[in-house]
Amino acid sequence: MNGGSTAIAGAPALNAPRALAEAEAAYQEAIQRLPDFALPHGRLATLLRGKLPETDLTAIENLLSNEKPLSGHKARLLFGLAHVLDARAEYKRSAARLEQANAITLELTRGRREYDPTEHKRFVDGLIHVFDHDFFTRLAGVGSNSRRPVFIFGLPRSGTTLIEQVLASHSQIHGAGELRLARQMFESIASLVGRPGTFRDCVPLVDPGVVGRLAEKHLDCLAAIDGERALRIVDKMPDNYQYLGLLAVLFPRAVFIHCRREVRDVAVSCWMTDFNTIRWANSYLHIAHRFSQYVRLMNHWRKALPVPITEVDYEETVADLESVSRQLLSACGLDWESGCLEFHRTQRPVRTASVTQVRQPVYHQSVARWKNYEPMLAEFFATLPQVVRS
Repeated sequence: MNGGSTAIAGAPALNAPRALAEAEAAYQEAIQRLPDFALPHGRLATLLRGKLPETDLTAIENLLSNEKPLSGHKARLLFGLAHVLDARAEYKRSAARLEQANAITLELTRGRREYDPTEHKRFVDGLIHVFDHDFFTRLAGVGSNSRRPVFIFGLPRSGTTLIEQVLASHSQIHGAGELRLARQMFESIASLVGRPGTFRDCVPLVDPGVVGRLAEKHLDCLAAIDGERALRIVDKMPDNYQYLGLLAVLFPRAVFIHCRREVRDVAVSCWMTDFNTIRWANSYLHIAHRFSQYVRLMNHWRKALPVPITEVDYEETVADLESVSRQLLSACGLDWESGCLEFHRTQRPVRTASVTQVRQPVYHQSVARWKNYEPMLAEFFATLPQVVRS
C-alpha cells in the first residue's frame, strides 16, 4: 500500500529541490560503489536529463559498448540515454535509442509476460456485456453511502499523478497512490457468489448482499491506510477505468475523475518510460491496441454508468491549474485551499514514473511533445485512435 497522509494540518512541506538532490546523490553513491551496474546510471540519466554531467554520459556510452545486445541492463541504459538526448533536443537520436530499448524489453518478455491483444479485447468485450443498463438498474441504490473514495483513472502518463498530488495537498484529502483494491474486489466476485467461472458468468449473480460485503471490505482497507483521518481518500490507479462498472455500484456517491491527454503525447510518454509492470508499452502495435480498447470502454461507461464522471484534461490543467483545482475540490464537496497550487511542496511518497514532475511546479514542456517525434513516428501516430473531447 502507498501511504503518506497529507490530511494532518501543519505537516512540514517537502523541500522539492533538496529531495531531487538527495535522489541524485543516492544514484551517484550507487555508481561509485558499483560502477558497472546499469540501473543507477539509467535512473540518474532519467532524473537529470539535459543536466547529466559529461562524465556520466561517457560512462553510460562505455557501458553500452560492453553490454550484450539482448540485455535488460542495456535497455535501462538506453532508456536513460534517450531522456538525455530528448532534453538536448536531439529527437532523432533519442528515438533511435528508444527503438532499441523497447525492442530489447519486448524480446526479454516474450513467452512469459507478453501482452495478448486478443485476450484484452475479449476482456473488454466481457465488461461491456455484463455491465449493461439492466445490471445498473437491478442494483440501483444498494451501494454504500460513503463519500470517502475518490477514484482517479485514465491511461498511464495522462496526468493521474499530477491530479492526485494536487488533491492530496488539501488538508482533508489523503493521497493513497495506486491501490489494487478495485481489481481485488472485482476478482473476488466469483468466491462471493459461490460460482466458479469467468466474470461473465459471475457478475450477473451479484446481489445486494455481495455489493454490501465488497463495499464494506473496501472501506475497511481504506481506513487501515489513513486511520480514517481524512474526509476523502484518493486511489489513482490508472487501470481502474476497467472496473468502473463495479465501483459505481459499490460507491454511487464517490468521486470519479477521468484524466485525459492528447493520445500522441501519452503514446510518446509511454514509449519513453522504462515501466516495471506495463506489458503493452514496448510495442507500437500494442500501444495502439490498448488505446483503442480504452477509448471503446470509456465510451461505454459514459453511456451506461449511473454516476457522473469528472473529465479533466491535462492540457487545461497545465494552462489553468487553479480553475481545474477548484473544479475538482467542488466535485469532492470540499472548500478551496490555496495549498493545492503548491502541490510540489507536499510531503508524501510518490511511487510512479511521474515522481520527478510532481516535485516541481507545473510546466508546459510536455504539452504537444509528440510534435518533436512526428518525423520518426508519423506512421505510429496514424494508428492511434481519434478521440473527440466533449
